[in-house]
Amino acid sequence: MKKRLAKLVEIIAFVAVIGFSLAACDDSGGGGGGGGGNSTPKTLLITVPYTIYAHASLYGFRVGVFPVGTTLQQALDMTGLIAGCEDATAGVSVIKSGVNYIVTLPLYDISTDTRWTGSGTFDIYTVIYNYDSSDYYKASSIKILSATTSITINNSNKEK
Repeated sequence: MKKRLAKLVEIIAFVAVIGFSLAACDDSGGGGGGGGGNSTPKTLLITVPYTIYAHASLYGFRVGVFPVGTTLQQALDMTGLIAGCEDATAGVSVIKSGVNYIVTLPLYDISTDTRWTGSGTFDIYTVIYNYDSSDYYKASSIKILSATTSITINNSNKEK
């Protein structure tokens, strides 16, 4: 019971920090750095198998960009969060492609609530909410250099 309550508190904290920081997001250009960059707003294209996306479509998801080497616990604590996006953010789109879904996520600078223009190599954490739990996925050492970066989420990068 205590472990379940602690997990619930972690999830609520994760949701709250990203949710509050993205609540005022608009889809305009500009924005800060977070690893250097240019003036080009960054977007993630995440390929997700239907078996994983089915939960996200019902219960939601969030994505965070963190420094390389960030652990799951640090991501849950929001330590080092640079940019992010959630399913309710303006500009998010989902397209079915065979047995996968391609989710387009405009990234937002957490400190300024503007489109993120940073670049560099980062760890990307995705949380997919389920009915009574959450699943976490990590894409490690992803180079974000151009306007659009593609990653894949599947069971091989699921965090325990």
